[in-house]
Amino acid sequence: ARLEAENTRMKLVEGKNASLEAEVASLRREVNLRNGAAKVQLEAKHEALKDAKEAYGELVPTLEKLNSAEAESARLREEINRSEGRVKIKQERIV
Repeated sequence: ARLEAENTRMKLVEGKNASLEAEVASLRREVNLRNGAAKVQLEAKHEALKDAKEAYGELVPTLEKLNSAEAESARLREEINRSEGRVKIKQERIV
């Protein structure tokens, strides 16, 4: 009877062990799936960051050209204003 009880207990322990091993395997699969998904998201974000960095690199020279053009435009406006002022003075002298 004692041996039978011990056998029954061992079978229960083996059953629990098998159940726990199956649960561990299931959790490992879930972790692997989540890690895979996280890796895909990280790679996508990395690609987006590379694209943004490249776009920014292309934007900088364009902004520099724009600033230069605006500065030249301001300089030309000042020159036009000075010329208009000189023309006005000459017209006043003629009158």
